[in-house]
Amino acid sequence: MDDSYVQGKISLLDCMREQFALVTADESLILDELDKDIVLRKGFPDLVDICLEHGAKVLIVSAGLDFVIEHFLRRLGIDEKVSVYSASTFDDDGRIGFKFPSLVMPKSVTFKDDLVLQYKEKGYRVIYFGDGVPDAEACAISDNRFAVKGRRLEAELTNRGLPFKSFEDFYGVLSTLERILDG
Repeated sequence: MDDSYVQGKISLLDCMREQFALVTADESLILDELDKDIVLRKGFPDLVDICLEHGAKVLIVSAGLDFVIEHFLRRLGIDEKVSVYSASTFDDDGRIGFKFPSLVMPKSVTFKDDLVLQYKEKGYRVIYFGDGVPDAEACAISDNRFAVKGRRLEAELTNRGLPFKSFEDFYGVLSTLERILDG
């Protein structure tokens, strides 16, 4: 399904619908299983604090499950510091249903680049961190770009000839981020 999305055969919404139509576990079971296996990328709370110290907003713009994102933000103790902009999930007859944010900007492809365009229109400088193809358009139109090393976004930005900084964990980009925020 991811390959169909990458090839432009299906939309992000269709990709997620197809993927999560296969999931029949309830929210608590999903979170219990993820708590056993998920290792979060190190340094994110520090990145959040640096942004807030410089007066920058921190938003997670994700095609992931809202309740999963919020759970891990609570686990990190930063849920009050970060806003989440994602699809809203709901029970769809025992399956996970999604309602994505509506697009506002005329040239938007997904809700991710739509939000970047909204902030840029208001005069904000946008710094974007991402890892996958669904991040490509939003990252491409951002002012500063960061891509997880070895992931599809890194390859996409390279193919487009756009400048970006690769990272494995957030500790590796904190000094670069501070320089950008100070500038």
